[in-house]
Amino acid sequence: CDYVEDPHFGNVKPADTDEAIRRIRLPQITPSSTRTEIVEILGEPQEVGGDEKHPSHGYVWPWIKYHRADCQLRFEFQKSGALRMLSILEPDWEPGK
Repeated sequence: CDYVEDPHFGNVKPADTDEAIRRIRLPQITPSSTRTEIVEILGEPQEVGGDEKHPSHGYVWPWIKYHRADCQLRFEFQKSGALRMLSILEPDWEPGK
């Protein structure tokens, strides 16, 4: 298997967020960025969701997603708008595939 664990790809842990953001060349975004600040930097997201209770998953945190040529960026937020998690996905990633 050629799989290598990369802490800067997939669901990025808070401690690795700075390096992950640097690698995708978005130095204006920091672990303390808010939803409002991220939208000001990147523009309107291509997808939005969350902030609702799902019957089997429970509460789904608010999130926004951007599709770039090199990756997909999914930002998840606390109810206050503070960044909770960053996911960096393959550009062609789709749920269930």
